[in-house]
Amino acid sequence: GDVGVPDAAAKPEALGRLLELAEFDALISALATCGQSLADASARLESVPPKLMQELSSVFPDGDTLATLTSSFEACGARFKRSKVHIETAQRLAGAAQMKGASVKEAIAARDAAWAPKLEADRNAEVLNKRFGKILSMDDRRARLQAKQKANDAFRRSDQEATEALANYLDQSRQVAAEILAEICRSYATVFADSQQLSGDFRRLIQRLLGHAGAPEKDTQASTRRHASRMDTATTAVSSELGGRAMSYAALEKEPVGAAGPLGLDAAASSPRSPA
Repeated sequence: GDVGVPDAAAKPEALGRLLELAEFDALISALATCGQSLADASARLESVPPKLMQELSSVFPDGDTLATLTSSFEACGARFKRSKVHIETAQRLAGAAQMKGASVKEAIAARDAAWAPKLEADRNAEVLNKRFGKILSMDDRRARLQAKQKANDAFRRSDQEATEALANYLDQSRQVAAEILAEICRSYATVFADSQQLSGDFRRLIQRLLGHAGAPEKDTQASTRRHASRMDTATTAVSSELGGRAMSYAALEKEPVGAAGPLGLDAAASSPRSPA
C-alpha cells in the first residue's frame, strides 16, 4: 500500500550510521596509505645500489669486509622482498574495502535521489482526494496513481538496498580492518624475524669497519694512558706509606734506652724485685 510521505523515523538505519561510515572510510584510507608507504620503503631497501658497492670497494680494499657487507645488505634486502607479499595483500584488502565503501555510497546516493520524485508524486496524487478543484479525467487520475505507486516503490526499494548495504559493510568493518592490519604486522614480522643473528653480524661488521678507520688504535692509546695514570697513583701511595714507616723507624733508633726501652718495656719490670 501507499507508504505516504515518510518522516525522519522511516530511514534511521541508513542515516543513523553515516558517521560510522565516515570513520571507517578514514581508517581504511589510513591503512591504505600505510601499505603504500611500506611498499615504497621495501622497493628502495630490497636491493643494494650497485654504485654504493663500487665506491666502497675502493675505500675498503679488504675483500672479506666488503663481501660481508654485501652479504649483510643482501640478507636485509631478502627480508624486505619476502615482506612484499604481505604488503601487497594488505593493499589488495584495503582497495577492496574502499571499492565496497564506494558502492555503499552509491546506494545511499540512489536512495536520496529517489526521495524527491516520491514527494512530487505524492503531492500530485493528493489532489485526487479533494472534493473541490480541478476535475481530472480518468486517464489523468490513473496516471497520477500509477506514478505515485511507482515512485513509492522505487524509494522503498532503494531505501532497503542502501540500508542493507550500509549495515553489511559496517558490520564487517572491524574484521576487515583487523585483516589488513594483520598483514601489515606480518610484513614487519618478516623483516625482523630472527633479527638477533643479523644484528650480531652487523655489530661485528661495525667493529671491523671501525678497525679499518683506526678507532681501535685510539681506544688502545686511551687505555694505555688510563693504565699509566693508575700505576702512577698506586706508586705514589706506596712511596708515601714506605716513607712514613721509615720515619717511624728512625725515631725509634734515636730514642734513649732508659726507664722504657725501645720496645716500651719498663726496666724495673725486667729486673729482679727487691725483697720486701
